[in-house]
Amino acid sequence: MAKQMRFGVLVWLMCLPLMVSALTDIEAVNVSGSQRMLTQRMMKDYLMIGADVKADQAKSELTASMARFDANLAALVAYSDSPDTNAGLELVASIWSGHKAHLQQDADKTTVVTLLDENLQLLAACQALVEKIENKSTQRNTEVVNLAGRQRMLSQRIAKAYMALYWQVPDPKLQAELDQAEAEFDTALTKLQAYSGNTNEINQELGRVAVHWKFARPGMDLSPDKPHAPGNIFTTMNSVMDKMNQITHLYEVAQKTPG
Repeated sequence: MAKQMRFGVLVWLMCLPLMVSALTDIEAVNVSGSQRMLTQRMMKDYLMIGADVKADQAKSELTASMARFDANLAALVAYSDSPDTNAGLELVASIWSGHKAHLQQDADKTTVVTLLDENLQLLAACQALVEKIENKSTQRNTEVVNLAGRQRMLSQRIAKAYMALYWQVPDPKLQAELDQAEAEFDTALTKLQAYSGNTNEINQELGRVAVHWKFARPGMDLSPDKPHAPGNIFTTMNSVMDKMNQITHLYEVAQKTPG
C-alpha cells in the first residue's frame, strides 16, 4: 500500500508543469521558503471565507496561492538532485494533494479544526524541505535568506490564527499559536535588523516592516471590549508579507554577489 501511494505521488509530481530554468541552491531556499508562507496564506483565506471577511478577495487570493504552490513545487522537483530532497518533496506532495482538495470545499466550521491540523502538517513538511535544501547548499549565507523568508510565513500564520479566533473556531490551541508566532516574528525581526551584511536598502525596508508590525499589534487583541477590524489585519499583514518577500529577494541577490 505504501509503495502504491509513493508511486501515485511520483506520477503526480511528474505531471506538474516543468520550469524553463533550474534553480540555484539559494533560489531553492527562497522558493521552498515561500511554500511555507503559502500554506498559511491559503488556510487564512479559507478562514476568511468562512468568517465572511473580505470573502471575494480571499477567494481570489486562495486560487492564486494554490496555483503558485503548484508552480513552486514543479520548480523544486526540477531542481532536486538528491534522495533526501526527493523524499522531502514526496512528503510535501502527498499532504498537499489532499489538503488542496479540502481547501476547495465550502468553508465549514464543524470540520475546520481537522483542516487546521492538516495545514500544520503541511507547514512542517515544507519547513523540513527548506532545511534539507539549506543543508545541502554549497552557497554562502543561505541562513539569512531562510530567516527573512520565514518572516513571510509568520506574517500569514499570525493572520491565520487571528482569523480563526475571530471566526470563533473551537480550537484551544489557537491563542497559543498566535502568541508564539508573534514572539517569533519579533525575535527574527530584531535579528535581521542587527545583521552585519545588511545594505542601506535592506535596513530601510526592515524599518518599514517594523512600522507596519507596530501598527498591526494592537489590533490582534480580540477581547470583547476592544474594536475588531479583521479587514485591517488582512491588509496590514499582507503588506508585511510583501515587504518581507522583497527583503528576502534582496538578501538572495546580496548573497549571490561576490565579496
